[in-house]
Amino acid sequence: MQLDTYWSEIKNQSKAITGVEKVKLGLFSGNASGVGTALSAVTKAKKPADAVKAAGKAKTTIANYLVKVHKVEAKRPNLTAPQKQSMSIIEKALGKITKELDALVASGGANGTGKDRNAAEDAAWFKIKDEAMAHLQLREQGAVDAAAVLKSAQDAVAALKSAAAGVAKAVQQAQATRQKGDMAGNLGAFDLLQRYVEEAEALEKKIHAEANAKLHSGDSPLMKTRSDYKLPDTIAKAKADDYRMKSNTAFRKGDDAAQKAQELIRGIDKAVIQIKTAAERAETYSMQGKDPGAYTKRIDEMNRVLGQVKSLLAKMDTVEGLAEKIKQWDYSKLAPPAKTKVLDDRQKIVDTFRARLEQADTQCTAIEERAKAIPGEIAEYPQIKSGLTAIAKEIAGYRKNFGGWRKDLDDAEKVIAELR
Repeated sequence: MQLDTYWSEIKNQSKAITGVEKVKLGLFSGNASGVGTALSAVTKAKKPADAVKAAGKAKTTIANYLVKVHKVEAKRPNLTAPQKQSMSIIEKALGKITKELDALVASGGANGTGKDRNAAEDAAWFKIKDEAMAHLQLREQGAVDAAAVLKSAQDAVAALKSAAAGVAKAVQQAQATRQKGDMAGNLGAFDLLQRYVEEAEALEKKIHAEANAKLHSGDSPLMKTRSDYKLPDTIAKAKADDYRMKSNTAFRKGDDAAQKAQELIRGIDKAVIQIKTAAERAETYSMQGKDPGAYTKRIDEMNRVLGQVKSLLAKMDTVEGLAEKIKQWDYSKLAPPAKTKVLDDRQKIVDTFRARLEQADTQCTAIEERAKAIPGEIAEYPQIKSGLTAIAKEIAGYRKNFGGWRKDLDDAEKVIAELR
């Protein structure tokens, strides 16, 4: 198909898709654009040099047309949505034609312009290209964001290792200064402990804020593109395959980075609690009196963590009977690749619930360890005792279900493996 024929066909296809007349210099009425005539001159050229000359004139005609229609007349406030869509299709088609004219000029006219072209497929792609590519770019941004969170989490892990080492040294200093009766040195040790605890809390708060904004927020690119853009059946297979390959690659990169980041963040939460617990156990070496009010604040903090446990376990009852639900689904109508994808998705559900359960278990254990670190005489204060009792009761209520939930998840994972 020659370029002039392609131009004629793309205009017809645009009209069929949008329902409006082909775009002319007067926008949707008025003088012809002159593009068809210019492209016909390229087709009719007998010599390479003539083809190059005609191609140059055609490029100028196209450029002038695009400036007039897309830079001037396109600003009209009364343009309809179909008219705007028609302009978009035509502009993209002319972009493709211009690239082919560039190639003709670069070859000195040797390449010719008669190539395999499909105006219907191109018009169908040009219609949705902007939306599809915007979705792809958003997916790619989601992958970039997830990688950034992963890097921040890795940096936080390294910083917490340093903080944990500092806490260990400060604990030793607190013990040694108490044995020597060195009040100034003892106060210095506990100042260090407090600094490391605050540093750890700040790191934890920062990584959670970044993860919430980039991994969990409904406004984040990662969450907005969990479902892929649905391409119409009219899109050429090669074009559709290329888009899906790029889109799936971006999604996998983002999803993998997000999962790795979440795993590190769970470790960060655990490390912060361990640092706090170590600092609290060191209070036995303090040369100052113990303030029950400080432990009341600690009870409040433990309850906040317990609130996180409740949130983690909020939908855990949905795993009950999950294996049977997975088994009953009809996979017979799925092609092997589609079946694999469905089973992969179900495995991700199992993995997500398992991670939430293990994180909740870890946090419960950490709360229990912090409770043990409270000195016995302080733990007997009525307000402290009632707080600790309520916390222990709530944890026990959660723990009685842990075994059953783990079995449900194990059964579901076994069924998925059998169905593969």
